[in-house]
Amino acid sequence: MEITLATTLFLLVARVQQSQLAGLRRPLALGALAGLAATARPEMMLLLPLLLATEARRLARAGEARHALAGLVPLAAAFMLVLIPYALFCWATTGRLLPNTYYAKGVIARANDPNLAHFRATYLPLLYRFAYHDNLAFALLLVPGLALWLARRERRDSALLGAWPHAFWAYLLVVFPRPFSVSRYTIPLIPSLALVSMEPIAWARARLRGVTARRVTPALAGLAVAAGAARGLGDYQPIYLSNVDNILGMQVRMGRWVARNLPRGARAATNDVGAITYYGGRYCIDTVGLVTSDLITHLLAWWKRHGSVFPEETLPSYFRKARPDYCILFPDWYPNLTRVPWLRYVGEFDYRNTTGGGNRLVVCRVVGTPVGPMDRE
Repeated sequence: MEITLATTLFLLVARVQQSQLAGLRRPLALGALAGLAATARPEMMLLLPLLLATEARRLARAGEARHALAGLVPLAAAFMLVLIPYALFCWATTGRLLPNTYYAKGVIARANDPNLAHFRATYLPLLYRFAYHDNLAFALLLVPGLALWLARRERRDSALLGAWPHAFWAYLLVVFPRPFSVSRYTIPLIPSLALVSMEPIAWARARLRGVTARRVTPALAGLAVAAGAARGLGDYQPIYLSNVDNILGMQVRMGRWVARNLPRGARAATNDVGAITYYGGRYCIDTVGLVTSDLITHLLAWWKRHGSVFPEETLPSYFRKARPDYCILFPDWYPNLTRVPWLRYVGEFDYRNTTGGGNRLVVCRVVGTPVGPMDRE
């Protein structure tokens, strides 16, 4: 949900930038909207330097370069005024300025994933494959569209739309280039990619002389986009239905089992906190760290001390402090941890799973002091 919110706010930023809004209201609106987008998703912070660059360029072309400081300072100030309260909230609750999820899915994931080089090498081709399945018309015109958008003088005031995907891709290649769940985190790029993909059509239409041809060309492009969307729905509908089926058949089912069978005061450590925690109604310890901030603190300290943060090495020492009563884990993710002597097998759900984590979700009771392989050294 926060991804679509960030996308909406990005569209508002682009709309304001291309509007005739002038004076102090323009930089304040741009800065405030971009700041709100950054509170929704951390990568949206990239909008600040992009807006500063594109607005400075706009002022220079308009012969107002001497007024650039007066226009850019309010933009940056509005951005920071909106973002700072959220950063302070993160600091007060986690001891870090960025949200917990940034560290769990970015910093920690980057540190312990042995396939990082492979992800970086295949990231852009995978994104193009997703774009191809999402809308064939957009995908076929994407590369020439990006080149034309950045090259044409007519698009100078809309440079943000062409620069945004490049900045986003560069950022994720550095941070953690993994296209989670059919690349859901790249949704904020969709408006930009859709618009710039149509640039070859606009370029060709501007060179047509006949009135009929100028009218028919966008109509044909619209039909191609609609056909591409229909095709994309056909490609992705089975994936979506499979994901929903997996969550209902495994996580929701497990959450309801937890509500019926675990003592009301039990503390459950699980690697999938959403449905299990919501339907289970028990205190949750997130073994990935998305909602458990002190685990991120533990992992960062462990990384500094040992140079690695492999979960099966780090979790036992954290469990000694967090004291879970039960662990609900995917054995495919934690093959050794689910077999340690201080965990007693209680039961499991075995369900064909294409969403992630494997087919087995195992419940174990903590019956001894958690000890990990690093503790024995």
